[in-house]
Amino acid sequence: MRSELNCGLCALGFITPSRTPIQRLHPSVNVAVLVVALGISSASAQSLGEVYREAGQVDDLVNNGRYVEAAKLANSMLDRLHRSHREGQALPFLAYLAKTGLETGQIAQASGLLKSAEPILLNFYRERHFEPALMREKAAFYYASAQYDSAAAAASKAVQLSQEYNYEKIRTEYCRGIQALAHLRSGNTTEAERLVSIALNAVPKRSGRSPVFAPRILYSACIVESHMDKLTVAERLCQRGLEFAGYSRPQTRDLSLGYLALAEAYLQAGDLSHSREFAQQAADLTAQLFGTQHQDMVDALDFLAIVSLKEGDTAAAHARIAQAIPIANKLFGDGSPGAAVSARVLEAIVAGERKQP
Repeated sequence: MRSELNCGLCALGFITPSRTPIQRLHPSVNVAVLVVALGISSASAQSLGEVYREAGQVDDLVNNGRYVEAAKLANSMLDRLHRSHREGQALPFLAYLAKTGLETGQIAQASGLLKSAEPILLNFYRERHFEPALMREKAAFYYASAQYDSAAAAASKAVQLSQEYNYEKIRTEYCRGIQALAHLRSGNTTEAERLVSIALNAVPKRSGRSPVFAPRILYSACIVESHMDKLTVAERLCQRGLEFAGYSRPQTRDLSLGYLALAEAYLQAGDLSHSREFAQQAADLTAQLFGTQHQDMVDALDFLAIVSLKEGDTAAAHARIAQAIPIANKLFGDGSPGAAVSARVLEAIVAGERKQP
């Protein structure tokens, strides 16, 4: 799958390869009304309508794990925009491709795409109605790369812009969920809990098809509550997220992220057996979906190493972290914040060995 994606993503010369979905506007937004308000000509309005339709289709494909199809469609649209000198309308497709890159573990490509979108915001002021989607994907990228201050700032702006441009509420609150996790990782648990309590209001009461946004809001809340020593609440939230994820066929990353959330929740509670079980399930599913070179594999291996360390099995801990560190370095770069997480686990293992008689 990765080779097919790379072929599709390299089809354009004016962007760097990568992938991701972007938030669409709320269905109630009337494109005809919007273009009049923006002072766009009838011909431009027609082209903008095409952008919305195609971007919406790419969004659906990415959210449902159909990354190759999404990349091909997005690149086809980008090629059309380039040939017709409409680069200003490329923003949603760059954002979706960047998210696809992040979802599938191609971090460098995602980074390049997000950077390539910046000049569009600067030079095409009429296209800013797609800015919330770009900010959302930036927030997700910064969080995955362990740049938590940047993630919190980008997520906060994404929430603000999403509300301003009348994006769907669940997409807005997904951004708030990222903001909550970023605050949690920075040590501000009170603010993290406040944010997820707001975000949870957007999750449908009944489980159903709601890929990406509903389950990930629930996983964010699960992780935050587990750090507040509320394991029962965390379990319930995560199980609800897995119910949403279970509606996706074939299986998607929504499921493996749920396993990782449970692995962290049980680790926080000192339940090492269950933590290992779900971390291993996350590792197995990630390998099945994306191969081993993926940030979720790094997280799973980190959890497995910590579990082994807490059990006193430093040899097993070393074996796990020896797998995680090369993947993290390759994905994020040596010495980067993203690679530093696994490096800190190694430091803890070494410190634990020094304490042994």
